[in-house]
Amino acid sequence: MAGAVLAAALLLCVLAAVGSGDDDRGIAGGSRGTATGGRTLAKLRPRVPSPPLATTAGDRRAVEQVLSYTGAVSKGGDARRDVALTFDDGPGPDTGRILATLRRLRAPATFFAMGRSISTAAGTDALRRLGGPDYPIGDHTMFHPPLGRLGAAAQDQEIAGQAALLRRHGKGRPVMFRPPYGSFNATTVQILRREGMLMVLWTVDTQDFSSPGTKQIVDAAVSGARPGAIVLMHDGPGGREQTLAALPRIVRRLREGGYRLVTVPKMMRENPPPRGQPPPQPLSGGF
Repeated sequence: MAGAVLAAALLLCVLAAVGSGDDDRGIAGGSRGTATGGRTLAKLRPRVPSPPLATTAGDRRAVEQVLSYTGAVSKGGDARRDVALTFDDGPGPDTGRILATLRRLRAPATFFAMGRSISTAAGTDALRRLGGPDYPIGDHTMFHPPLGRLGAAAQDQEIAGQAALLRRHGKGRPVMFRPPYGSFNATTVQILRREGMLMVLWTVDTQDFSSPGTKQIVDAAVSGARPGAIVLMHDGPGGREQTLAALPRIVRRLREGGYRLVTVPKMMRENPPPRGQPPPQPLSGGF
């Protein structure tokens, strides 16, 4: 009888010890942070992933290599049948759907973000999903002015201010820049050289900002394609339904034509423009 009582007492002690150990592991009372078995509540909390950087380290090196011999590009080289789709003026209310479409189609693209768009709730939310190797981000100024008409101080605020805003949102330092309207001058080039950013213009302007119709957007993108082409489209600030509708058809027809879709940094790495070309001139068009 005494042996049975002793066994029961020992069993109760073991159960109590097990319960105490569960608490220390953070299941019920682990806030003390002194874990039995080395586990703490802090270790059990799910890690919040960092936002993807504007460009990866490898992409940054590729862009900087091209930047070492030219300050601006409007297309890549002719060695590969590569086309880079690019989107300006976002992120905005339509960016999420455009990004979802691109991912569904497994089509990479490059985004040039504007500060005014980022400041909206929709823009801030969409920005979190951009970046990394498939959807890198470039600088597109704070408020979208024609830079060629501005003095040095105003240009600096537009370019460096937007770069700082991207850093504050956890995207790191941008290495690409697109001037609104394709407008720039020698001052712009000097600021970009100081900031370590390559000016990325375009080969094909789809004019989608003017809502010309889905068919016209598709035809412009496809008819202007050639090896190394950079295609200009828009994901912001809003009202990009025609662009969204055109996107699957553009991707399908480009692939049917034997083109490979790449980001601008990947084009700079695998199919860069040749050395010794005259620098691109300011463009008209765009939005």
